[in-house]
Amino acid sequence: MKLSAQRPVAACLPASYVLPRLWPKVSLHLPLRDAAPEQVRRTLDSLAALDYPALEVLVVDTHTAEPALWEAAAEHCARLGPQFRFFHLGCTSGDRAGALNFALGEAAPDATLIGVLSAGQVVRASWLRRMVPLFRQPGLGMVQGALAPLDAGEAPVKPADRLLPLDGLPLFRAEALRRAGGWDTGSLCPEAALGLTLMRHGWDSAFEPEPMGRAVPAAAREDWASRRHRRVAGTMAALRQHIGAVLLRRDRSLTATQRGHLLAIGAPALLDALALAGVFASLSCVLLALWDNASLVPTLPLLPILLVLSLAPLPGGEAAASWGTGRAAWQGLLGGRTGRASGHRMEMLLTGLLWAGAVAVVLAKPWGVQETLGWAGLLLVQSLPGLTMLATRARQAEVRHRRPAFRRHAA
Repeated sequence: MKLSAQRPVAACLPASYVLPRLWPKVSLHLPLRDAAPEQVRRTLDSLAALDYPALEVLVVDTHTAEPALWEAAAEHCARLGPQFRFFHLGCTSGDRAGALNFALGEAAPDATLIGVLSAGQVVRASWLRRMVPLFRQPGLGMVQGALAPLDAGEAPVKPADRLLPLDGLPLFRAEALRRAGGWDTGSLCPEAALGLTLMRHGWDSAFEPEPMGRAVPAAAREDWASRRHRRVAGTMAALRQHIGAVLLRRDRSLTATQRGHLLAIGAPALLDALALAGVFASLSCVLLALWDNASLVPTLPLLPILLVLSLAPLPGGEAAASWGTGRAAWQGLLGGRTGRASGHRMEMLLTGLLWAGAVAVVLAKPWGVQETLGWAGLLLVQSLPGLTMLATRARQAEVRHRRPAFRRHAA
C-alpha cells in the first residue's frame, strides 16, 4: 500500500471521522448511459457476490433513449434483491456527474463510504473488506484499487492515477465527498476536478497496486478518442483553475509531493500543446517567407526551438494522438466548454499543409540553401504525428475489414 505524503490533516477533524470497529455501510454507485445489458449484468453480478455485510448499490441511468437497455438493468436489479436500487432519470444535466450527484443524494443516511464504478467492471469479492479498513485513518478521503485486464488476451490496463480517481476502483469518505460539493457537472472531467478539490481540502489518498477488479482497457473502447479528449481538456481546465494558488502562490494546502505529481500529470499534455503551437508557428513563418518577407523571420534562433518543440512529446507519449491531445490541452487551458473531439480532420489538414509548405519552400527558396533545407526538414519532422495517425487509422480499418461479421442477439 502506497500513501501520498502525510500531513496533519486529522488535527482539525472531529473524532467522528474515525470509522467504528464494525463494518461501516458502503453505498456503491453505478451510473449508466446506453450501456450494453451484458456489461451491466456482469458488473451487478460481481457486486452481488461481494463479501461485505453492510452494502447498498444504486444504479442510475441517464440519457438512454432505448427502453430495452435500461429496462434490462432495472429487471436485473429487482432480481438481485432490495440492496440494489435502480433509477431511470432520462435526460439530466451533467451526464455522469449529474447521475453521481443524484446517487449521492439518494444514498442511505448511515452510508459512511461511497464507491463509484463503471459498466463492465468486475470486482473481486474481497474488494471492500480489503479497502474499507484503511479508512480508520481519519485524514484519508479516498482509496483506489487498480484494475486488471478483463480477458487474458487484452492489453494490460494502465494503473489508475494515485491522486485522481481515473480508471480505477475509487472509494470515497462520504463526508469528504459532500464537503467537496459533490461532482462538478460543469467539468469536462469531473474525476480530475474532484481529486484536486479533495487535495486542496486537506484529504489524503491511498492507492492499492494489487488489482481489486477487472475491466476492459480504456484505450480498447470504441469511444476512447472522445473520452481521452474530455479527460485531457477537463484535467487541464481543473489544473488551470488551481495553478495560481497551487504553483504561483505556494498554497500550503498541498504538499510538495502532490505539486510534483500534478505537474507530472499535466506535463505530457502541455508538451503536446506546445508542439501543436510550434506547428502553427512554423506554418506562419513559412507563409510569411513565401510572401517575400523572409528577412523578417529569424531563421537561426527559430529552427532549433521549433525542432525541440516538435520532438519533445514523441519519446514519452503516443505520437498518433499528439496533436489531438494538444488541441484538448489548449481547450482546457483556454476555458473551452465543448468536449467533442473533431475526429481526425485537423490532423489530416495539418499534415497536408506541412508537406505542401515543405515543397513550396524548396521550390521558392526564400532563404539560402542551408536555411531552406532546414525549414523543409523541420516541416517534415513536424508532420510525424499526422503521418503516424494516418498509418494507425489505416491499420485499424484493415483490422475491421478482416474481422468477421456477427449478428448481435438481444438478451
